[in-house]
Amino acid sequence: MTDPEFSVIICTLNRAAQLPLALDALGIAVGRAQQSVEVVLVNNGSTDDTQQVMEHWAAQQAVPVRIVVEERRGLSCARNAGLAAARGRIIVMTDDDCTLEPDYFEHVRAAYASDAREVIRGGMVGLGDPRDIPFTTKRAANPAELGPTAMPSGFIIGANFTMQRAVAQRIGKFDERFGAGAAFVGSDDTDYLVRAQDLGIPILYDPTFRVDHYHGRRGLDAARKMYRGYGFGNGALFAKHLGQKRVRSWMVESVRAALRDVLGKSQHDLIKNRDLLKLKHQVRGFAAYFRHKG
Repeated sequence: MTDPEFSVIICTLNRAAQLPLALDALGIAVGRAQQSVEVVLVNNGSTDDTQQVMEHWAAQQAVPVRIVVEERRGLSCARNAGLAAARGRIIVMTDDDCTLEPDYFEHVRAAYASDAREVIRGGMVGLGDPRDIPFTTKRAANPAELGPTAMPSGFIIGANFTMQRAVAQRIGKFDERFGAGAAFVGSDDTDYLVRAQDLGIPILYDPTFRVDHYHGRRGLDAARKMYRGYGFGNGALFAKHLGQKRVRSWMVESVRAALRDVLGKSQHDLIKNRDLLKLKHQVRGFAAYFRHKG
């Protein structure tokens, strides 16, 4: 059997109530795709009706749907299980609280047809519900390429993350110590991109293919929690890649940004002294990496 052009990977945990929104949008996009698509759904040890929701949806689809159960908790564990099952030439990863635009696959196809290099491409991530805080989005209007020494965090987002399967094979697995449900909470995407930079793989942002993110986080407490997690994950990331000059320069910039907060020279949306808060938790994550490693 010929491998499909696209493999779409969605990992989920206890989202039975919300998952149909993502799956219904995916079904529309798959139905409009001009090239072959397979869907890989990874149940990361759910204890609600997630498995039944996936099976019911899969039974109604005209394209192949693989349901993988990964009992080891953690988004990186689930993504690795999805990558192991995927057979498409182009891997598409999105989240269980995101909706693909109807013409998503046509835009992705066109992007890869216009540039045959082995690359990682991230697309636009809009805010699905205006009541949610405007985080975990990427709404820049213009395409861009990440510089070889630039910090990748936030340049592209895992909610709309694509690459050729050959690229995934070159980079290898996601580090299962990073990401939601893991020891270091976040920075799973960032670690993957740092490793892509190490290999000289271009990292591109392309606004032509879009998803909308219905993440459900509201209020300042949710914003502070996210920054604590980002900081902790990035601190562990800095420790992991400490031997690299560019990573040490990112650490220096984090300190400088926190000092600007202390001196009252920063202006941030939502959270006062945001960079100082992040630095505090970067220090915690940095120390935790070596404790965990030992």
